[in-house]
Amino acid sequence: MKKIFKVLSLLAISAVVCLGIVAFAACSKDSGTTYEGEYQYTSNGNNYGIKVAVTVDDKETVTKVAILDSDYVEVTPALPQYGWEQSNVDNWNNNINTLLGKYTGKTVVELLAIEVEVEDSVPVDGQTFDGLVITGATQGSGRLLLAVQNALSKCPVTYTGEYHYNSNGNEYGIKVSVVVTGGKITKVSILDSDYVEVTSALPQYGWEQSNVDNWNNNIDNLLAQYNGKSVSDILAINVEVEDSVPADGQTFGGLVISGATQGSGRLLLAVQNALK
Repeated sequence: MKKIFKVLSLLAISAVVCLGIVAFAACSKDSGTTYEGEYQYTSNGNNYGIKVAVTVDDKETVTKVAILDSDYVEVTPALPQYGWEQSNVDNWNNNINTLLGKYTGKTVVELLAIEVEVEDSVPVDGQTFDGLVITGATQGSGRLLLAVQNALSKCPVTYTGEYHYNSNGNEYGIKVSVVVTGGKITKVSILDSDYVEVTSALPQYGWEQSNVDNWNNNIDNLLAQYNGKSVSDILAINVEVEDSVPADGQTFGGLVISGATQGSGRLLLAVQNALK
């Protein structure tokens, strides 16, 4: 059965009333942070695999990918009886350094977004991996890419997203940055924007200063509640909206400030747009 390995893909959010804007990935602000990763599987009695070290600079781009020593079979020795000639082995050995060099300058998000199709853990032939391939050596190229992705999955990656809509002449909304490490959220922050995050007190409509204070006094705690949540769990939460406005009475899996459903809903939708 075919399995598709997917990473946090960066998709443009095309909904009329909400925009999920993807920012740069941020692995480390310290230049030259290196992450190790690997990919391996057993096939026909051989333990195929590869182990790599991936270095990322402060501009969130890969500056180097190196193959590390391991006990895995990186490339099968010549087996003419099965149609795998020495020329196939030479093809890999003669072109691997060029392939490693193609990773330089790629962003973390860009690399994590590439899908690798596998059958029983073996990369399927005929894939191009967005150009990160040695022609005639798809499986080895796929193993390399999966090892790189494994390394980068350990790197904190920052995405930004937003949700906004117009209601009663106000552009309500919120913009956030979301840091993800290994599929889990480690930090959510509110970014500056021109949107109305919370309505000023309007006593004539029953919206008191105490309601505004409720939001301001509890927003940091709400943001902290996202920490440790998995990306899949957050994306699975349904937010009901009416004319783009989050409907009252929802709890969003506990990610809510009591008495501030709309603001809590806007926050969750902005986080979801970032993670999409």
